[in-house]
Formats: sequence, structure tokens, C-alpha cells
Amino acid sequence: MERTNNKVRYEYYYNMKSGKLQAAEESVNKDFVDWFNGEISNDELPDSIDGYDERQKRILKQYIEMLKEGTIIEKEDLAEEGREDTYKIRYEMIDSVTERVSINGSYKLESRMAIGYSPKQLAQVKFYADYLTQEKKAYNIENNSATIVKGDVFRLKNGYQLCVGENNVEVIGEGTQKDSEYAKQLANGLDAFIRFSNAQGFSQNVWFWTKDVSWDFIEIIKSTGVDVAKEFIINEVKCVIDEEGKVEEAGNIWGIPEVLYQEQLQRYEMYWKIPLNRRTEDLNPDCFLEDKKI
Repeated sequence: MERTNNKVRYEYYYNMKSGKLQAAEESVNKDFVDWFNGEISNDELPDSIDGYDERQKRILKQYIEMLKEGTIIEKEDLAEEGREDTYKIRYEMIDSVTERVSINGSYKLESRMAIGYSPKQLAQVKFYADYLTQEKKAYNIENNSATIVKGDVFRLKNGYQLCVGENNVEVIGEGTQKDSEYAKQLANGLDAFIRFSNAQGFSQNVWFWTKDVSWDFIEIIKSTGVDVAKEFIINEVKCVIDEEGKVEEAGNIWGIPEVLYQEQLQRYEMYWKIPLNRRTEDLNPDCFLEDKKI
């Protein structure tokens, strides 16, 4: 069964006294159950056991240990009717990195695999390089998009102006120290936002600078013409704004630009598909941090 990019669900019976797992449905890999129960050793693994099975085994064992310790709920309340000390446990792969285990659809334990990035990939997130987007495009009502590029000028409510250069945002204006600090904070936020919208930076950096002036910063974005009440596109990134005024990439919960996340996720998926018995020193997670090919 294909397990990447698709939600997968398996159900098992686990007997607390015997410590054995039993498949509750035909779709479960019998080899996995035997391996989980110790009937297949790590030295004699078949090709059918891969990295996804390794992840599933890890979270199932963690969940069962919590069940034994009573940290989930009084386990007597969850046993199968007429089957003392037996529990029906559901394992779900929500997406390629997210797994969930539960009993009767409740008492869920969710786990998310961390994705690492190589120095070469992170080098694409350049905080001081020239902005990538250079071509000015007017507001497009069809896809609610606009651009922020060199030459754009934004006027602030205190009389200051923010001028976008090739690789920075300059503050123009004179006033009190408080006014100058306010303008500089918005300038730093705008610089972070331009880099984020070019996949050159992280959304967290935008929030770092703008969290205390978030709604004033959103007025800057609105001045490009986009409707911020719904998804909008600045430069090449689709954005959303939450109830606090935090700008994020739509559908992206990883912080790192979507293009880099998807690139690295594909490599991890390739690794997880490798049967455990075929792993070598050259086929390990370090491949992803050294830009080696699988």
C-alpha cells in the first residue's frame, strides 16, 4: 500500500497480559506484526519492513507504555467488551510526517517527525542578499496578488516613509526617538516580509519584528491592493493572516519556505521507503544533511 501523501489507517488488538499485537484487519502487514511481537529479529528482517514501519513501531510502543502506566486514562475503561486486557488500537498516518495513535477514536497521541536541512539548503535563505523579485506587477484581482520590489515607497501614519531598495528597506523622515524606533521596527518587518515572500526567509522573522505593531504592518501590506481578509499572494508566496495579525505562508506549518520543505520531504520519503535490511552506512539520515544522493 502506498503510504506517502495519503492518509493510512491500521487497527490492532493489543493484549496487555501477553504483550502481543494482533492485526484487526487484513490490510495490516503480517510481517510487521511478527516483527513487533519479536517473532522476527532485526537480523532477519524481510524487504516488507521499511522506515515507515520503524516509525509505526516506535509510536505504538510509546502509546502502549503510556497505556500501561495509566497516563492516558484508566485502562480498564478501554478494554474490548468480553476481552479482558485487550485493547483495539488505531494507528493513522495523517501525512508523510504526522502519525496518530488512539483507542476508540479517543485518547489520541500525535507525533510529528522533524525534518532536518543541509547547510546548502539553508544557504538559500539569505538574509542580506539582494531581493529576488525585481519585476513590478500591479495588483491582480483574479488571484489577489501584488508585488513589493525595489522602488516601492510606503508612507507611515507618523509621517515617515519606508523605501524599498535592492536588499534593504530604508527609513526616511525625522521625528522623535519613539517615532524613529517605530519606523525602524516596521522597516525591519518589511525587509523580513519581502524575503519571506521571495522564499528567502522565515515567516517567524516577520513576526519577530512586527508582533508589537502587527496591525500597522498589515496596513502596509493592504496598501499594495491585496485583500488581507482572505488568502493573498505577495511576490511568489501565498499568505494568510491570523487573528493576532501574524503573517504566514498559506498551508505551511513548518516555518521554513514551502519550496525547501517539499524538496527535503521528498528525500526523507525516499529514505523511509528503503527496507531496513538494505540500510547501510551510506544510507542513513545524515545523507540529508550532507546533500548525498540516496
